[in-house]
Amino acid sequence: MWQKIKDELGYLHSTFHSSELIWWARAQYGVLIVYTALQSVDLSEIISDHRLLQCYIFVNALISESLRRRNAEYNPDGSIR
Repeated sequence: MWQKIKDELGYLHSTFHSSELIWWARAQYGVLIVYTALQSVDLSEIISDHRLLQCYIFVNALISESLRRRNAEYNPDGSIR
């Protein structure tokens, strides 16, 4: 069981292609998921427009990852050239 978990985490780590920007974009997807789950809680004291923030987080993550991959060149093993 532990080996399977280590293998899955190793695969996940390899999908970042040694890029902090891809990690940052995927972290923002996580923030979006948490924020969407918390929408049932009243956060009006902190954030006035829930939809706008949710859209911003999603678009920012999408653009960040797209821009990072646009000019990247990868070796057959998945590493960056």
